[in-house]
Amino acid sequence: MTISELIEELKKYPQNTRIILHGGEGGYHDVKSLYEKEIAVRVKTNEMWCYGPHENGQRGVRNFYETALLIDWR
Repeated sequence: MTISELIEELKKYPQNTRIILHGGEGGYHDVKSLYEKEIAVRVKTNEMWCYGPHENGQRGVRNFYETALLIDWR
């Protein structure tokens, strides 16, 4: 999802709607931050169901890296 896609989705909800993330072992966390640093991400590299599809990456190693904005609960 891109920032423009996220904005369009968020426009569907009242501005005071709480945004939460799944907890690691249960429950939910409030979103606490958006990382402003660039994060190199290898896109669609994991195929196993138990992993997210994207992986940490090193810029310049392959052509399928993107810069991403990380949303976190910490």
